[in-house]
Amino acid sequence: MKALRPETLEELAGLMAGEKGVLSRDGFGIVQFMQSAGLECSFYDGTDRRYFALKALKRYQDDPQALEKVILRLANPKEYKAQVKMLVVVANRLNHILLSDGLRIGFDGIEPKLVELAPAKAAPASRRGSAQSAPGDHPDFVRLTRDVTLSGMLESRMWEIAVCLKHKAHLAAIILMGTILEGVMLSVVHNNPKESNVSPKAPRDPHGRIKHFADWTLTDLAEVARERGWITLEENKFVYLLKEYRRLIHPWEQRARNEAPDEETCRECHREFLAALADIQKRC
Repeated sequence: MKALRPETLEELAGLMAGEKGVLSRDGFGIVQFMQSAGLECSFYDGTDRRYFALKALKRYQDDPQALEKVILRLANPKEYKAQVKMLVVVANRLNHILLSDGLRIGFDGIEPKLVELAPAKAAPASRRGSAQSAPGDHPDFVRLTRDVTLSGMLESRMWEIAVCLKHKAHLAAIILMGTILEGVMLSVVHNNPKESNVSPKAPRDPHGRIKHFADWTLTDLAEVARERGWITLEENKFVYLLKEYRRLIHPWEQRARNEAPDEETCRECHREFLAALADIQKRC
């Protein structure tokens, strides 16, 4: 990790001291926080808490590894115990702060990690017929799911997709894309239960009752997401494409169809997959 901007240090100091809606730490709490991050910190001198936190950070401004420890401690669930909502707020705030430094917080299970963002690249023209900026390779799964544990699992699958793309495991990559998209859309309906259940596209059982979210299929999720405006018509079609390729996980299904996705198809799916996640994040 490279050195952080002075503005980033100031905003991190605000998070350490405690902004609105975030865990508030007194001076002694800031000392304890730094020690929990594995760093030395002088005794609290009675000054303004934010100023004291900034002074503690500036001591390590030329030590990126030490500052990384601070960032990861801020995103560590152990700091917030059972206060999951507060952890989500902090993780989102951290990602906003770190964006200008080309960094973001990800999760491996419940363990936070620092992810370097890839430089923005011009995206090839999509099948929608227009050129657009390529979405980031690492969507904000904490924001998309509001579930730290699940977001860590989805983050891990994103890395697996990258490995599959690199080694031309096209079918495996597309199957993983489908699982991530399904996981995100299921989180969206869970986080918006009223809007989801009143949708005319919500699936019903033989008795006319709306099914439990756990029983919704990828098709059900896509139909409701489109009707609610969370994804567009083009993305809805893409979900169906992913669903069709996911069926190839069964060898006999693949044998019957006698087909396998090639590299061009896989890359196109990946572009649309990232675009779909970006749009869901924008609209939900």
